[in-house]
Amino acid sequence: MTRFEGYFYIKSIANGYVITQDPSNLDPPAKLITCQQTFESPACHLQLWRWDGDFLVNKATEYVIDIYKGRLRVIEDTELVACFRKGENANNQRWGVEAARDQRNRPEEGSYLYLLANSDWVIDVKETGTDEGAKVIAYQRKPFDNDNQKWEFEPAEPEYPVGSMSPVNRLSGEFDESYAGWSDAIDRVVLTDDKMEEIRSKRRSNTSNGSVSSIMGGQGMPTMEFIKEAYQRAYLDHTPHLRLIAAAAAYHALQTWTLQLVEEIRVHPDPVHAKKELAEIAAVEAARVYELSDQLGTHLEKAQAMAGAIVHKLYEQQTGSVSQ
Repeated sequence: MTRFEGYFYIKSIANGYVITQDPSNLDPPAKLITCQQTFESPACHLQLWRWDGDFLVNKATEYVIDIYKGRLRVIEDTELVACFRKGENANNQRWGVEAARDQRNRPEEGSYLYLLANSDWVIDVKETGTDEGAKVIAYQRKPFDNDNQKWEFEPAEPEYPVGSMSPVNRLSGEFDESYAGWSDAIDRVVLTDDKMEEIRSKRRSNTSNGSVSSIMGGQGMPTMEFIKEAYQRAYLDHTPHLRLIAAAAAYHALQTWTLQLVEEIRVHPDPVHAKKELAEIAAVEAARVYELSDQLGTHLEKAQAMAGAIVHKLYEQQTGSVSQ
């Protein structure tokens, strides 16, 4: 299988999190965990990897993925760490990549990262829940129910310092007409800065105490660069990743729900009901984008679950950023 050139994220098929060095302790052997993806520099450097021969090298530290103490364990966890590259005795640091297939040899989403010295052992994630910080381990390859052993490789995007904004992330509401059919879907919910200010003004005039709804934020909408870019790319790319679909659906849900509050002059609901409404809108939009794309497989429910989790995070970030 062809390997990526340059730096890339190693993203779990199970939950969309990426492999990173644990930022709390970078001294070798450094623990490897999974966490939410970031595009902000320099934080993203701990999440970026490149191939150097059969070694997987971290951008931030130049350490390579290694089996802790060099031993495969059956009873205990075989932890993976980032460590200095070894010389001749580096068999526990050399990896291969293989496209995932089911028991009938049919293609599946993702790839396995396997130990060259023993291809029955692959890179795995110990927990597959929604919490960050799951431990990255090596484990014997499973024939089914194995999403936690499958990975996708996402090339690194151009990096931007914290607080900056990439030109591609600037919302203008204007898209190339050559994307006919897709651009129509975007135009109905993409909001320009002027439109957002209009919404804020309307909301101020329609609330009893004259304050802006907490979902809008006293300082305006957070930039959410990745979410906005994902929103654009999911509609323009006919084979978007599930994470991209989920982020796009989440952004759509937040924008649509906010407009509904304004247009219907509704009182802002309590957080429980707000999250429920947002998740429902996100699930419907995720299904729509999924069906419009050329996705293969049966991962719609996963995309919907991701969309719900992301829109809840966006809601919490915005409501938490405003002084009540």
